[in-house]
Amino acid sequence: RNSGEALGVGAKINMTAPARPLFASSIHLSDIARFEELLRGADPFSAADASGRKFTGLVAPRWKDAQEKFRSDPAWAIDEKLVEKGRDLYRAHCFECHRGPVNDPAFDKRWPEDSFWKPENPDRSAKNEKNWVDIGGRHYFNVVQMPITAIGTDRQQSDVLTTRRVHLPESLGLSPVDDLNKAWACGLPANKGADPLFVLALMDVVGKTIDQWIIANGTSEEAKQQMWGPRKNCQNQRVYVGARANHNGKDEDVLALEPQYRARPLDGVWATAPYLHNGSVPTLRDMLLPQKERPTSFCVGSREFDPVNVGLVTKTQASDACVAGLTDFNVSLL
Repeated sequence: RNSGEALGVGAKINMTAPARPLFASSIHLSDIARFEELLRGADPFSAADASGRKFTGLVAPRWKDAQEKFRSDPAWAIDEKLVEKGRDLYRAHCFECHRGPVNDPAFDKRWPEDSFWKPENPDRSAKNEKNWVDIGGRHYFNVVQMPITAIGTDRQQSDVLTTRRVHLPESLGLSPVDDLNKAWACGLPANKGADPLFVLALMDVVGKTIDQWIIANGTSEEAKQQMWGPRKNCQNQRVYVGARANHNGKDEDVLALEPQYRARPLDGVWATAPYLHNGSVPTLRDMLLPQKERPTSFCVGSREFDPVNVGLVTKTQASDACVAGLTDFNVSLL
């Protein structure tokens, strides 16, 4: 994923000159792997008991850390009574998808069965899946995945990946479905001659780029496996949902594939405005309001922060223009 991110933000890749190695790039895979290890830290489940489980890599910023820098500003003060009410709101409205907070002993003490660090899934009656899964000796948090129809927001971001198709020049020698199935046993259905889905083409290109880096640098198989990690380069799991289709003039019930969004933990979410997968909500206060009461237009691109509403500084009126250098985000256009 991080190699793909590097390509997306400016790393160079050869996809036009077959005389030179295709997919040769300017990414530094060894550095990417080293950064990932630093960010990840030690396996939290290596602790002798649950009380010692914590992240030792990069941790999210805390409100208290920011508060220390703005002691003279009452807007950054912490009201413990409101914090307690916030826990109730989180447990009632956010926990279902995002699970327990990563670092809040008070939440874990009040709802021990819902602790982020508990290995078992609290929704035992639903899927009986685990909160944490062990893959190749590494523990990964098993994030909740929700179908788009259940979330109820616009599906444009997911459609870019799951319905958009791209034409690949023959000179690249790419066949994403065949390549991914051969390399990783992904179990992808045959493409039937159609242009491949964008998401599969992207995955294949990133995989080929990594392979070319490994060849160019004479990387051993052991080092390759250590850098790659234990997870496969396969498409995100999708669920089957009921749908209606017309076959030979007759409506029938069928099963259709629908993409899911992954609900990440919200540790440090206060510092990540705007909110939702499409960035359509400017502050946490607006997130807690009914949808019809949220701003329909706000400015993005400013580094100014609103500690009262927690997020971007919003317009007084939706019709107000953004100052030079900022961009208007109009929710009504989604």
